[in-house]
Amino acid sequence: MKSQKGFTLIEMVIVIAVIGILMGLVFSGTQSVQSNARDTKRMADLKKVQTYLELYYNKCNHYPGAGGASCSADVTSPVSWEQLRTALIPAVADADDIPEEDPQGNPYQYGVETPRGFDYVLGATMERGIPAGGIEVATFGIACGQNKLYCLK
Repeated sequence: MKSQKGFTLIEMVIVIAVIGILMGLVFSGTQSVQSNARDTKRMADLKKVQTYLELYYNKCNHYPGAGGASCSADVTSPVSWEQLRTALIPAVADADDIPEEDPQGNPYQYGVETPRGFDYVLGATMERGIPAGGIEVATFGIACGQNKLYCLK
């Protein structure tokens, strides 16, 4: 009798199951690393915009308001992130310097103290909770500290 060489069906199923379990462990570990990376990017984006806001303040003596891009713009109402970009880009930054949205396509938030424009708050929704160092009090129409909303002031 000839002896047959090869794997049985049971051995093949066991090997495939083990490979599937290992792949599941690798992918689940990767998800948390990716979430941390996106949260770190959000924090870096807010810090970068914070720097541009300070440059704008030094140039115009107030933070950007709803009046537009001009330094003489009055600060009369809360502003959207897009209005903030419109104000910062010609005044102190290039178009590529101010992000339009976070890594997952969610909008960042911006609020300004009215009517003088002497204070502001920036916000981003985090995936893994609010890290230390942010403000946790609702300010200028932004619910900081709620629903994983990280804010800088």
